[in-house]
Amino acid sequence: MTAAADAESRLALWLTLAAIAAGAVLRMTGLYWDQGQMLHPDEANLVRGATYLNLQWGADPHFYAYGGLSLFAPRAVTALWSAFDPSLDVLAPHMLALAARWISAWCSLGVVALGPLIVRRAGAGPMAGAAVAWLLAMDVGLIQAAHFGTTDAPLVFVLAALVYLAIRFTGGGLGTAAWVLLSGAVLGAGVALKVSAAPMALVPVTAGLMQARRLGLRTTLVAALTGPVVAAAVFAAFNPHAFIFWNDFTSIMDFEAGVVSGRNDVFWTLQFIGQPPFFLVAQMPWMSGPLLPGLGLAGVLAMPLAAWRKNTVARSLLPLVVFAIAWFIYLATVHAAFIRYLLPLSLPLAIGAVWLILELAGRWRGPATWALILVSTLWALAFSTIYRTEDSRIVASRWLVSAAKPTDVLIFEPSDSPMPTGMLDPPPYERLQLDLREEGDRPEITRRFAEILEQGDWVVMASRRNWMVLPRLRQRFPAACAYYAALFAGELGYGEAKRFENMPRLLGVVIPTTGAEETFEVFDHPTVRIFRKNRALTADQLAAAMDRYRWACTKPGG
Repeated sequence: MTAAADAESRLALWLTLAAIAAGAVLRMTGLYWDQGQMLHPDEANLVRGATYLNLQWGADPHFYAYGGLSLFAPRAVTALWSAFDPSLDVLAPHMLALAARWISAWCSLGVVALGPLIVRRAGAGPMAGAAVAWLLAMDVGLIQAAHFGTTDAPLVFVLAALVYLAIRFTGGGLGTAAWVLLSGAVLGAGVALKVSAAPMALVPVTAGLMQARRLGLRTTLVAALTGPVVAAAVFAAFNPHAFIFWNDFTSIMDFEAGVVSGRNDVFWTLQFIGQPPFFLVAQMPWMSGPLLPGLGLAGVLAMPLAAWRKNTVARSLLPLVVFAIAWFIYLATVHAAFIRYLLPLSLPLAIGAVWLILELAGRWRGPATWALILVSTLWALAFSTIYRTEDSRIVASRWLVSAAKPTDVLIFEPSDSPMPTGMLDPPPYERLQLDLREEGDRPEITRRFAEILEQGDWVVMASRRNWMVLPRLRQRFPAACAYYAALFAGELGYGEAKRFENMPRLLGVVIPTTGAEETFEVFDHPTVRIFRKNRALTADQLAAAMDRYRWACTKPGG
């Protein structure tokens, strides 16, 4: 190695370590951002399942959307913590949630560490690896996933591990038997986290096909049979309840598949009705910054042709590229276009962008790469302010308790965070709920709204889940449409008293995320709107006020 190459290698190492350190800070900061309230609904479900299992193999978790490994892991972590603090309540929900986030944070950081190893094994060079490390460290999707005790970050880590093993195998650095056993175990662990990891099998399958001629027919067939057996064994080891409670497990899997496809109509997918084609693709900049998605996707799509033309780096990365293209095509077809489904593309987009710059930028490759990293870093810094600021629902709860009398009646919306939250001993408010998702153009729905509004003193909107979705679906929810129109016009005797939000910001510039897919915002930085009654109206007057907007909410074309 020449002196210049040696210096470049040392610089790349330090840059990579700096990226990992920066990624650790962004992922570990604010890990307790909601003070243990479990305001992410999937995390709350996971914690409940972990509590039911309590490290008892074969017990019924009463929750099958996530696999057994995702339920056992946080409980194992609290058991480890209790070895250092015997007074620790290992089944306390807030401790299980923190343990699940700790796992997510480390898995997210593991992706940052594996990215440069993958690139260097593919032959792209140490500086390319450092650039990929920085892009992954600053990936907003991975930073957000690190703060949720869910399976999203661990699944991306599983993908990165499979890709690393595949590149070591195809590059001759890992024997066939070791590759089959390790890949099968990693894939099985991924499916044991969540069944949606199954498509990641494309990574080892592609690697095996690439080496089929070298291995020969017999070895290839043995590998093709052994890998799935190992994966199935690992899955079964962590998911005995899936077989013991087979009907429950398969029923939930069918239900979840129906939600994703649109066959099952549920409130958390209402936001996707009527969305334009490729809605999810348009969400990519929220996750990875304004520049990376376009460059990364172009690089991924160009790699197969480059591999066919004997580009060694592109050829080495084919297992990742095949998965990325297949996953991208799949995402273009789903109904439930949740933004977290983009997370498995974080790794291929970062690698694809760096590869494309190295191939096309010539003497501008250095400035182009660091410009891309700078833009991603600014977006990550802006987003990370969410976890350095108290959650908007907790701040709003504190204000509400100070402003409302204990005898006041609070009106809430369905399927949203309960408030006040984060309060040890909130006043015993009477709570009423508006059933805003009642369908059809029926006067009795509006009448029920009016009777509840007549009794109330406050209307609390804990997020945008209802008011940004239901009025858009006015033909289906005309009563809710008319209610919001009258409320926002000030005709229901309520005025907006306070609004609480915690949007990404940097150097005084606020970045509203209302254009992002709903779950990108409502789980960790929702806008809370609180309306106070400023004049008393009878139920008849309230119904009449809403009826004045009925024509706009029921006319054709809505």
